[in-house]
Amino acid sequence: MIDIRYGAYQFSPGLQTYRFAIRPGFSENFLRASHTYEVEIRGYLVVDHDVTDADAPADLVRQIREFKAAFAIDGQDFTARNSEGEIIDSVLSAEILGGLRVLEGPTFEEAGPGELVRKRTFRVLLGGEQVLTTGPGGGGTPANVSRNQSISYEGDGGPRFVMVETMNTPPIKQQTNRFTKTRCTQSGSIVRRYSRPALPAPIHPADEKHDLRQVAFVDRENDTYEVSWTYIFERGTAFG
Repeated sequence: MIDIRYGAYQFSPGLQTYRFAIRPGFSENFLRASHTYEVEIRGYLVVDHDVTDADAPADLVRQIREFKAAFAIDGQDFTARNSEGEIIDSVLSAEILGGLRVLEGPTFEEAGPGELVRKRTFRVLLGGEQVLTTGPGGGGTPANVSRNQSISYEGDGGPRFVMVETMNTPPIKQQTNRFTKTRCTQSGSIVRRYSRPALPAPIHPADEKHDLRQVAFVDRENDTYEVSWTYIFERGTAFG
């Protein structure tokens, strides 16, 4: 028998079936970025055979109330175990964006003799999306769709020369400075789903020209957010 549970609610063994589906989602770079889970459970609430016909309606109403109460709460775990206690399928709410949710139901249906007397046919649908990451920790953490950063350098701190043009002779090379400043530019962008990404730290914080810092935030479609940055650094000696 399969042991199926949603949170603390345990389904009666052998009286239901379930369908477990995973639909992958892909980033703009065609990399797997998420998993959408869908669990459909169909079955029966059944009055035990040792309950008399006179007491059966009240017992069935009690089961229906307990069933509705259990599935009026989102954010519970779904597990299905075999007779040895091994997990066959599961969805942990902590790994789902916003928690595992009851998407449909409970829905009750008419299904032949005994309905509403000693049994009640039901259907319920659970689902949610798990955001994947490439690092440790598994799903549940927003993942970057794309990230790029470039570091460029200007100057090496050496002397500055100018070419002075004259009236009748070739231009004359003239040194104007023995030492010159150097510049480094750090720029890039991050695109992330579900939450706005944080700015990276400047690589040379002591040398940043704060008045030249440029930062832009863009809210894109499909719960996607972008941030871009440009940091300028200057020194009197060459950058390493």
